[in-house]
Amino acid sequence: MLPLQVDGMGVVTALGLCRKSTSAAFRAGIDNFQESHFLDGNGEDLLVAEAPLEKPWRGKVKMQKMAIMAINEAIQEAGVDIQGEITILVCLPEKGIGIHVDEQQFFEELQEGSGLSFSINSVIIRKGKSGCVSAFQYAEELIYQQQIENIVVVATDTLLTGKLVNSYTEKRWLFTRTTSNGFIPGEAAVCLIVNKSSEVSSFTIIGIGKAEEPYSEGDEAPFLAEGMTKAVGSALNSAKQELANIKLWFSHNGTSYLSAKESTLAELKLLRGEELRYQRHSLTPYFGEVGSAAGLLMIALSYSLLPKGSINLNSMANFGSRRAAIMCEVK
Repeated sequence: MLPLQVDGMGVVTALGLCRKSTSAAFRAGIDNFQESHFLDGNGEDLLVAEAPLEKPWRGKVKMQKMAIMAINEAIQEAGVDIQGEITILVCLPEKGIGIHVDEQQFFEELQEGSGLSFSINSVIIRKGKSGCVSAFQYAEELIYQQQIENIVVVATDTLLTGKLVNSYTEKRWLFTRTTSNGFIPGEAAVCLIVNKSSEVSSFTIIGIGKAEEPYSEGDEAPFLAEGMTKAVGSALNSAKQELANIKLWFSHNGTSYLSAKESTLAELKLLRGEELRYQRHSLTPYFGEVGSAAGLLMIALSYSLLPKGSINLNSMANFGSRRAAIMCEVK
């Protein structure tokens, strides 16, 4: 892919309401898991990772409020003077898995709440965690072929609604006293402003990859992480890099016990005799499950963790079969 320069970032999570506070809390190893009013199957309070906004909003409204905060921070950090329309690519949960959203209504309310005017090229992408890869593919086309500047890529999600919590509890996906391999539901919004790469770029997206995982739970064939291996391999090829060159591997896995092994299996299959010297990090021990915001969150965190001249890999697995990977470079 052609590189995308990241000029501004905005982050809203349970750990902080801006990028710097979230990054500082993450580096310090802090989480903000708290007992909630949601109950598990045993009638006990569930742990959640809730973004502490000024009012106890839930669902779609919470997603919009977080997104607007992230957009405003990114615009301010980029120093962009918004004149006229902007092109915004909004990454939301997959249909049928995450929170139900009327796309047109969500789009119009986000535009009104942000006070911005969205261009005709603006879209909503409903692909969950892997949606950011599709957004970057589209952003690359808009920037390099149509010469559009300051593309706003924003992802927002919340798993903290009664309907979703009940559904995930029934599927035994959530962390409880009796389900130790479950996840803690969370929420987040992250925004990046991207442009054409230049000689002064300090942070750049240099490669992307995506694939489908053919394995389903219950299959007789062994789990080989074929989807993640292909996604990571594609991202490495896209960036013209080798696995040995990365300094940090961020991963965010799916819901099954097998998904925790995906990045490790992919690593083993992609090794070519190199000596690996990179750090490993995962979002879930600190942020819980943040759904479609995971990919952009890993990118924003990697900027604060990487020394200059370093490359990182971010890999993610949807609740379903989609797998994705993104390569970034700090110059």
